[in-house]
Amino acid sequence: MIHGACIGGGLGIATACDFRLCDDRAKFGVPAAKLGQTYRLEETRRLVSLIGPALARYMLLSARIIGAETALARGLVNECHPAESLADAVFALAEDVASVSRYSV
Repeated sequence: MIHGACIGGGLGIATACDFRLCDDRAKFGVPAAKLGQTYRLEETRRLVSLIGPALARYMLLSARIIGAETALARGLVNECHPAESLADAVFALAEDVASVSRYSV
């Protein structure tokens, strides 16, 4: 569940999750280039595998922030909901996953 800013290390954690649902005001970015730092290789690989090399380069090299709509359109998040209904959507997905065969999951 991503409310609001998902920047830097938070984005790294989010890319490691099986599902990412965000609110419609969420922002995503990697400010490492602005800070003279680098982003960890494993997190970079996960980011590239989710959104593709072009958008990953854009985010990593420019340190620009993308919004929820772009994140959804490019596969960074699975679903985007109004902030007030995000928790309900997350719990509904959790119930769906819990209701299927544990062997499949």
